[in-house]
Order: sequence, then C-alpha cells, then structure tokens
Amino acid sequence: MLLPSSFLELIDKGNHWEMISGQPTLARAEASFELFWKQYEVLFPNFSFFETARRNSIPFKRVCPVYIHGDEGTHFKKSGIMILQWQGVLGAGTSRSVNANTTDAQAVNSLGNTLRTRLLVGVMPRAMYSTNGDVLEALFEYLVEDFHKLSTRGSAYPPFMETIDEEPPWDREPCFTRVLPRDVASPSSYFKPDVWHTVNLGVGRSWVASCVVCLTRNLDELSGLTPEHALQQISASYISFCENSAPRKVKYISSITRATLGWESKIGGTPDGRWSKGSLTTTLASWLEYFCREKNLEGGTDERLSLVASGTRALNAMMKGFYDHDLWLDTPSRNVILSAGNHYLQASSKLALLSYNLQENLFPITPKHHMMFHVLKNIQWQGDVAGLAFNPVSEFCALDEDYVGRLALIARSCSPRKTCVRTIERYLLLCRAAWVNDLQLFCRKRGRNGA
Repeated sequence: MLLPSSFLELIDKGNHWEMISGQPTLARAEASFELFWKQYEVLFPNFSFFETARRNSIPFKRVCPVYIHGDEGTHFKKSGIMILQWQGVLGAGTSRSVNANTTDAQAVNSLGNTLRTRLLVGVMPRAMYSTNGDVLEALFEYLVEDFHKLSTRGSAYPPFMETIDEEPPWDREPCFTRVLPRDVASPSSYFKPDVWHTVNLGVGRSWVASCVVCLTRNLDELSGLTPEHALQQISASYISFCENSAPRKVKYISSITRATLGWESKIGGTPDGRWSKGSLTTTLASWLEYFCREKNLEGGTDERLSLVASGTRALNAMMKGFYDHDLWLDTPSRNVILSAGNHYLQASSKLALLSYNLQENLFPITPKHHMMFHVLKNIQWQGDVAGLAFNPVSEFCALDEDYVGRLALIARSCSPRKTCVRTIERYLLLCRAAWVNDLQLFCRKRGRNGA
C-alpha cells in the first residue's frame, strides 16, 4: 500500500505540485486552491470542511482538493483486480479548453500522462475480497485514516514547543525576574524579542540582499549582464523609486553594490546585507515589492522569482500590520499578520532549499528566523485562548535606538575622565529644555498658559 502522505512528501521535496494542482509552483498552486474553495463554498456551503477550517484558522490556500477513485481492472482469466488511486481535482484542463485559450486557473485534471496525474494507493485481486468485503474495507480504512491525518494534523503546535520553560535559560537568575513582577510560569518571557531588529537588521536585511542577487541571476533582462552592470540597473530602479514616491523616500545610499549586499566572490560567501541602518531595509523592501509587482514576478513561471515576490510582499504586509494597529490585536488583524508572517517564513525556507539544491549560497536561515517564528506563535496562541493578542510593536526598539544615539553623542562630547557625571548633567539640561518646550507646546494646543 502506498500512503498519500508519502507521495505528498515526495511532491513537496521535488517541487512536483503540478501533479495535483495543475500549477508549476507552490505559490500559484496556493492561489488556485484558495479560489477553488471560495467557489466551492458558494455551491456547497454545508460542506463540513468550511466550519472546521474557520474554527481552526486553516487557510484555504493550504488545502488541496482531491478525488479518490476505485475501479476494477481485468486480472488473470478475466477476473477482476481493484485499483485504488487518488488525484487532484485541479489540473491542466482538457484538449478543447486549452485550444479555446480559456484560463487554466481552475482547469480540470484531464491532460497529461495518467501516471503523473493519478497516484496509486494499492491493488487487490477480486479473489481476496469477493467472499469477505471486510478485506477491501480495511484497505479503504487505511486510506481514509491517512487522509484524515493529512487534513487534521499539522505543525501548528509542534511537540517541541512543550519543552519551553522546562529549563531556565540562565545559571544565575537575573535581578529583574528575581525582584520585579513576572510571569511565574515563564520567567524568561520577561525579556522581550525586538521584532524591529529581528527584521530590519536580521532576516529582512539578508532577505533583501539574497533577493537582489537572485534577480540578477534569474531575471531575463538581467541574467545576461555582468553582476556590476545588473546592479547598475537595479540601482537606477531603486533611485527612481525613492525619488518618485509620494512622499519622497530617503535613499540612504547612492547605489546598490556588491559591497552593499555583502555579495562576496569568495567561496562560501552569502549575501547578508552590510548596511547598519534599519530604515534602509524598510525602503529596500518597499522598492523590491514595487519592482516585483511591475515585472509581474509573483504570477510568473519561475518559482524562485515568484517566491521572491510573494515573500517580500508578505514581509512588508506583516510589518505594516504591526504598525497599523494599536496595542491589542483583534482576530481579523491577528490573522492578517499571521498569514503574512507565516508565508514569509515558508518562502524563506523554500528558497533556502531551492538554493541549496542549486549549490547557491543564498537565503540563509538564521536564529532570527526562529525568533520570528516564536513571536508569531505567541500571537497565535494568545488569540486562540483569549480572542485578542498583544501587539509586539510596543516592544520595537527603533525609537530606543534614537534615544541611545542621542545619549552616545552627548557622551562623546564629554571629558573621558568624567564621562558618567558630565553625560548625566548635560542630559538633564537638554531634558529640561525638551520638557519645557514640549509643555509650552502642549499648553498652547490646549489654550492654556504654559508659564
């Protein structure tokens, strides 16, 4: 017996999604799956899957519709043999629909070699079940149980998450958790991850750098150029984007070079982004989304370019989702952020695997990806339990970086012999000026006397 789960592992590993979706890439297959279920629900609203999907926050785009088919073929001496198989509902269409130039987004599964479009479960000669139907029913039970696992069991709550907080992450408990109020069930959660640094100076920076290199190697209009000439065209597009945006965006850099990307020629070098200003990552990611949209890369046939486009869009959507909402995230807001963030992580993993198979050092997976995964998981769990989630934007440290920069500037202007005292004294002078000015401005807005 061949379990469907085994076939699906092979399909995912080898990127053979066209066998059960009719689409060449997972990104396009997901779009097709989502459209299918939306249309199907219009006709069959009582189909139990829809209630299950919404209750468990299962996205339609992650569910592949399939048929199960069984029929007898001719065996020895014209006896029968049961052939049990499964197949995707969606496919490449029919010969007539293809000739009619109709859209293939929701085509039926009729074209192609049936050894590719149909997947065997098992065979059973009629002699084995003709006198005892339970034998054939047992085969059906195995098949149904495997499909049930595929449709209900996933990694939304992976077992390793249960090991969190079993051991403290320190040998000596810090004074913060020893003295101040904290979550007694999870003292380590007192220390918060900074999503802004995690993205803008972590996963987002290496993502943008790898995406640019991937574009220069795989985009038709750039692949024939030398890396330097390709980056010149990339730079021109970036500068034009910044200057023509409304409001106009700060460029921060005059051009995108190999040094900017960390694109070394040495063996083992990985583009990881060599800039230190987090805001540049935001601007570059915005430009990259614009560039991919103008080239229609997400809907193209090149899987890597499609993932570059959809992953960048998802990363930007996640960060915008954080900034667009207040301290508490309701369920719709939470779901938008989770969908975008999880898609970005999936795109990162897929591109890392594809690059590894091509022996290219692109799209590194780092500990910050794991940190981002935990942030999204916390948001998901909070929403599942309480119906609302804490927006981690309140823990972003971008403004704290500004504050640190101001104090460091004051410290650099003081005598090294009295740095601590002089820094505090000058800080208090500047602080008083800021407080008084802000107070007067506040009072003027309220129509009061600020004296």
